[in-house]
Amino acid sequence: MNLEPAIDAARSGLLSEAELVKAFAQAPLIYVGQLADDDDPSSFQPLVLAPPAQDGGEPQPMVVLYTDASRIPDEVKERASMLLQVEGTSVLETLPEGLGIAVNPGADPNMELPPASIPAVRAVLED
Repeated sequence: MNLEPAIDAARSGLLSEAELVKAFAQAPLIYVGQLADDDDPSSFQPLVLAPPAQDGGEPQPMVVLYTDASRIPDEVKERASMLLQVEGTSVLETLPEGLGIAVNPGADPNMELPPASIPAVRAVLED
């Protein structure tokens, strides 16, 4: 399932937040990052954005995911040594505490799941 139509539907009110979360969980996504050890694929470290804090709060660091390779900006490709195709569920299962998720940052459609929302997102998937 492609996540982009689900993001658009949620923005227009045709899809609930819970339905969007379920679409995210099933969607094929591209994780961008690099290997800490070139000989060990399990040492993959995702690219993390740390957008500036808003309203005097703490920064919201987020792993970066893309719905399609064509959405990945050249400057991101230059920083990444590896692209991994994963499902949203895999990301949620392995996401370190304190990180959120940014899908297609700087492109449209995009979505963000701030770090504070991740427990609620996981709870939706458990139902």
